[in-house]
Amino acid sequence: MTELVTLVRHGNVGLVTIDNPPVNALSHGVRVALLQVLGSASGDDELAALVIACAGRTFVAGADIKEFGRPPLAPDLPEVVEFLDTLEKPVVAALHGTALGGGLELALACHYRVAAKGTKLGLPEVTLGILPGAGGTQRVPRLIGVAAALEMIVGGALISVEKAQALGLVDAVLDGELTAAAIEHARRVADQRPLPRVSARRATLEDPDVFERCTKETHERWRGYLAPFHCIEAVRAAVDLPFAEGLVRERALFQELMSSSQSRAQRHVFFGEREAAKPVGLASDVPARELGSVAVLGNAPDAFAVADCFAAARIPVRVLDPGSAPFTELADVDLVLDASSGELAEKRELFARLDDACKPLALLASSASDLDLDAIAAATRRARDVIGLRLAPPTGRLLEVLRGRDTSAEACATALRLGKRLGKLGVLVTAKPGGVGQRLFARWSREAAELVAQGAHPEHVERVLYDFGFTRDALARARLASTQTQSSNGAAHGRSDREILERCVFALVNESARLLDEQVAARPVDIDVICVLGQAFPAYRGGPLFYADEVGPTSVFEFVREYHRNVGSEEWAPSPTLERLAASRGRFYGRP
Repeated sequence: MTELVTLVRHGNVGLVTIDNPPVNALSHGVRVALLQVLGSASGDDELAALVIACAGRTFVAGADIKEFGRPPLAPDLPEVVEFLDTLEKPVVAALHGTALGGGLELALACHYRVAAKGTKLGLPEVTLGILPGAGGTQRVPRLIGVAAALEMIVGGALISVEKAQALGLVDAVLDGELTAAAIEHARRVADQRPLPRVSARRATLEDPDVFERCTKETHERWRGYLAPFHCIEAVRAAVDLPFAEGLVRERALFQELMSSSQSRAQRHVFFGEREAAKPVGLASDVPARELGSVAVLGNAPDAFAVADCFAAARIPVRVLDPGSAPFTELADVDLVLDASSGELAEKRELFARLDDACKPLALLASSASDLDLDAIAAATRRARDVIGLRLAPPTGRLLEVLRGRDTSAEACATALRLGKRLGKLGVLVTAKPGGVGQRLFARWSREAAELVAQGAHPEHVERVLYDFGFTRDALARARLASTQTQSSNGAAHGRSDREILERCVFALVNESARLLDEQVAARPVDIDVICVLGQAFPAYRGGPLFYADEVGPTSVFEFVREYHRNVGSEEWAPSPTLERLAASRGRFYGRP
């Protein structure tokens, strides 16, 4: 079995190598081994300097997030990082691939940082609802200044090694074989004193208004999220407090976030995306076809927006009016995506023509999730190659892949691979009218419209849903203002915020559970990911079914059952899955 951390002597330089595939995460075993190796090397008089490097395709890409939410195991990452900071021998971090999160924090505690070309660096913890908790918020401002640190930590985006070097985050970008070059660099600095510790520096506040400006910008970009604002406070501590006290403040803010419902929700979405990318019932070794060219049918803005997605991914694409005949331009394309409007009969006629015009093995796709895909496929001789594709919206990160009754596994694999090329997550669901995303959007927006029709003011409904976390764009799509009518009894304006929220969100939860009943979606996580990535459900709520678990399925069921009794609408009939979970005190995700 390969050791997680090894020490190899290269003359007077010790090469410390972390080998924990696939991304060298700082798991408990790595932390234990790294602390032991560093302790041994620090007392070895024959070693004048150390290099910390990683085997495989990347430097440490972060902490082991599978440990998040569990009781901490000693040594924790801050302990390892701070021990590294105390070493009296120069330590050089040799970065390649990605140096992210805890990996970058580890490198920041080294005295020097060198990197290979193409390396990416970042502190993306904010996307998990937390902040860098091993000194990152205290060292980065001291190294590159407050403004640049806020951009990195609050924004959470990765930066290139060239930008990192320009900022001062990296000392040198090395040519040639990284490890050998880093060892040579370590030899050159072995006798230099004093050691350049980032912790000994002062944070540079270039602009006294930077925190106020960043807070304002964060309110606009990260409305409703806790973590970005905690990040700002942690960076402020780097300016206001000595280093040791700043670490204490950082850790307190980190622990507050780690125990929050928002971080649980954002971590759920993070893992959920990875789970949703591995669809149930589709083997991982199913071959995908190459898609060398695409045609999009349609003459509305949506069709051109979809075409732009293909063009941005450098996939040759042409846009055709669906009324054109005889589609001679389609003879050589690998995928035709119909993004035009029309009724089922028109679509059947269109796809029959496409079947004649397109080459064998070309995929025929429809973006209309409200039509019966199986009926459309039946109009062709290639039902195995007919699939539903919804980019909802085209600017988002979701590709909803709808599998018809006869759609082949190969067609599904091809569509999912296409999603990756487009920079989107493909989520596979069963093709029934409405799919998942459109059906769920229709359900909560219809309930919101019903509230307005019953006399609630549109601005009140929108404000409640906006405060919950829905975006202005999603609320605009719901078009609540245009649905306002006088209620039948003349006045019903006394709706509470709670009633508005529960009617809309619990209706969404019940409909989500129905999708599981009908096997449109195979797992709760598929629904949550589709809602977050494609339907503007706030990521810090985790998706409708994660949110239901936070509230308690029993509470949701009791509300749904009571409302169904009062109004009698079939839309409010409780989902059997929701009723079963309520009866057993269960949860969608099986958590206690």
